[in-house]
Order: sequence, then C-alpha cells, then structure tokens
Amino acid sequence: MNTSHIRSRRSRLRMLELSAFLCLVALVAWVYVAKATGADERATIRNIESDIRSEQRDIRRLRAEAATLEQPARLEALVREHTDLAPVEPINETRPENLDAIVSEVGHQVEVQQ
Repeated sequence: MNTSHIRSRRSRLRMLELSAFLCLVALVAWVYVAKATGADERATIRNIESDIRSEQRDIRRLRAEAATLEQPARLEALVREHTDLAPVEPINETRPENLDAIVSEVGHQVEVQQ
C-alpha cells in the first residue's frame, strides 16, 4: 500500500470519528433538553393538580353551604318571615279527570264577569 492510500484511509477514519463525535454531542444535548423540558412539564402538572385539588375543595365547600341554605325548615322560616305565603291546602288539589269540570267552571265565571 502506498502512503497516499494510507493517508486517504486515515482521513476518512478521522471524518468518521468526527461525525460520530458530533452525533454524540448532539445526542447529549438532545437528552439534556428533553430532561429539562420534562422537569418543567412535571412542575406544570404538579401545579395543575394542586389547582384541581383546590377547586375540588371549593366545590365540596359550596355544596355543603348550598345544602345548608336549602334546608326545608330554614326556607320555611324565611318564607314565613318575609312573605304572606301559606302552604297549599289539600282542598286546592284535584285529579286529572276533574280538570275539564274546573276549566268549564272557570270559563263560566269569566263569562259572568264580562
């Protein structure tokens, strides 16, 4: 083998080594960026999960407050205190089959008033 052939071969080998080194550096840089991005995303996920837990606590608190405010005894006391409404008496209720008679009676009363 002649020296030019050996130099050419060494040159190609050096180029291959340089290419492999550059690929390795690029791979290390990519892994570093991926890990840094992953850490940021994990922190974001932790913040979002914390916000979700906080919102769920608020929802439970508001549901408990609504249940307290909607208690029938409390509402009944407020109605008695602030209005003159009274409970519906059973005599004011009717059955579906009696509706025709009631409509005709109300219609007759309206005609008499006019």
